[in-house]
Amino acid sequence: MFYSLGGDEEKLRDLLKKCSLFLSKNQRAFYRLLFEKSTKNLLINAPFEKEEKKIFLRNYRKKKRDLIEAEKFISFFEELLTFIGNEKDSKRDLAKAVDFLSKVDSLESVYLKSLVEILLALKFDNFYRVEKRIKLILKMDPEYFIFNPIFSRIKKNERIRLEKSFFKAFAFIKENLRDKNLKKMFFTYLNFYHYFQEDAFKELLKDVDINWNLLDIRELSKDNRKSSDYLFFLSYLLIKKKLYSENFLLLKEHLKEKKIKKMSFVELSFLASVVDKEIIKTTFFKNKIKDLLSQKNDYYKYLVFKMMEQKSLKDLISSMDIKYRRANFQLEYSFYSKRLISGHYKHFCLYKLFKLGHKKESMLWWLIQ
Repeated sequence: MFYSLGGDEEKLRDLLKKCSLFLSKNQRAFYRLLFEKSTKNLLINAPFEKEEKKIFLRNYRKKKRDLIEAEKFISFFEELLTFIGNEKDSKRDLAKAVDFLSKVDSLESVYLKSLVEILLALKFDNFYRVEKRIKLILKMDPEYFIFNPIFSRIKKNERIRLEKSFFKAFAFIKENLRDKNLKKMFFTYLNFYHYFQEDAFKELLKDVDINWNLLDIRELSKDNRKSSDYLFFLSYLLIKKKLYSENFLLLKEHLKEKKIKKMSFVELSFLASVVDKEIIKTTFFKNKIKDLLSQKNDYYKYLVFKMMEQKSLKDLISSMDIKYRRANFQLEYSFYSKRLISGHYKHFCLYKLFKLGHKKESMLWWLIQ
């Protein structure tokens, strides 16, 4: 499990050599598959039904295709970083920038597209474009990327290369972004991710102000009263600081009909914090929830589960769709069990299933795919 999360392969191999006498045939097959010694014969020892073995093999093959895509992007991103670090040559630079932008159009990740555009816009001092793309990123719930990862399957060496490239990109943004408030928000947002709690990122933040007091938050809220650009960011920041009463007041003030109608679904994670009965009763709020229930992306299913932790929202959602009348733990178990087998965000599925009290050894096999 730790290896599949990016642990040290050599250390694990040494440990397995020491323990080999104590491993069962089933366990040896598990580790051979984990180290990508993939053959159909090894699956004979896997605790799967016939159909599950077919799914496993299909997902295992897809993993290799995904690795190729990850390697292609990393090479592209490293080339981009070299380009933005070079001295300006207006004619050639413009043609090269257009080429980079044409390539980024094929990316599925909104985050990666936005990051590439921010770097290119900073290269050409296009700060309007920078602000527009940073605002888009600030509207995205960090938990969205659990269900829509930048790359779902990536080897340790590629992950290290990607991390180094990201840190170079963040250093470039830190050095070239002139708007102090925008810089503060961008790096505060990155700091929301547990992923960026490593020493390298802390070193990058040494001389960046990401400290927010209540006065700062209220001032930003006041300055953007007519806009919803920073509403998700402010709500998330208040929850992180455990200022729940302040978050309640923020949402009560900002959750107006016009704003909610304009919001994309990925901005709506703060709906899980809505406890104001007057807002819940409104037609426009109910319509937004109804639209949310029809969304296909798995992140929105997770968001619905999160919202249903509140009784008032559970009652509202259950009245709209009878399948949500079942107990929350039953709904979550059914959902995460299916997603674990399909190979989607497998570590998170395993975590949720363990948390629900389901601990079968066979579940660990799905980490290999």
